[in-house]
Amino acid sequence: MAIHPWLFRSISIICLLAVAQVTALAQTADTAAPLRRLAFIEGRFTLMTTDPLQQVYVVDDKNSVYKYSPAAQLLFQYNDNRLGRLGAIDASNPFNVLLYYPDYQVAVTLDRTLNKTGAFQLFQLGPVNPVAVTLSMDNHLWLFDEISSQLRKIGHEGAELARSDNLSLLLGARPNPVQLSAHGNYIYAADPNLGILVFDLFGQYDRLIPLSGVDQCQAFDYFLLCRRGELFELIDSRSMETKLLALPAPGVSLRVERGVWFVLMEDGVGVFGE
Repeated sequence: MAIHPWLFRSISIICLLAVAQVTALAQTADTAAPLRRLAFIEGRFTLMTTDPLQQVYVVDDKNSVYKYSPAAQLLFQYNDNRLGRLGAIDASNPFNVLLYYPDYQVAVTLDRTLNKTGAFQLFQLGPVNPVAVTLSMDNHLWLFDEISSQLRKIGHEGAELARSDNLSLLLGARPNPVQLSAHGNYIYAADPNLGILVFDLFGQYDRLIPLSGVDQCQAFDYFLLCRRGELFELIDSRSMETKLLALPAPGVSLRVERGVWFVLMEDGVGVFGE
């Protein structure tokens, strides 16, 4: 699939924002002054994520997707109840949002206004169990297949573009990641039992970061923001130096974009900053 010039520009913007992310997060984590609530998105949501433009995406129990501005203004919404439960949402590229419906093994792509632009029919790949998916940097699809214990890259026409070796043979244990994320030159698979499996852009296994209990991971530059049980940690993947982060309010999920913290709570999403 050809990549339009505007998409190259959008990717450049995202990369520049990611460079500023590390410094902003480190400074925010070290500050003694408590964060104040800037905005609040009221509702009971099953999923929450953000994009590099500080926009918020939430999913309710009816599988409706809502996109909000950083000031909690509703911008767009999307719903498709024909595909079962919405299991994951990836908005790392705000111009190409990915939704994954595991019941039907279908991944849907949306534009920045949450209009559908395409779909990956994963059931057409044959015997496969995609336990986690994410959008690649070139707008194809990465999936981790539990049956073959392989990371696989799938094109929009259903062709397989890359695959890893069998991870069960390499690691001596069967991986079962619950989340995939792609950033820069790497793909990260969060496995609560093994830790974070790291792959290169060609889908080849690079290394294992042994962090038991990790089930959520946000990558930027060389850093990983991870959830491990009820704890949230900032990890330097080079030195493995770990910084424990205290949430500004009780919550079950955390995203940080350029110094602004987004916390998924029982009754909504809190937006916090200095």
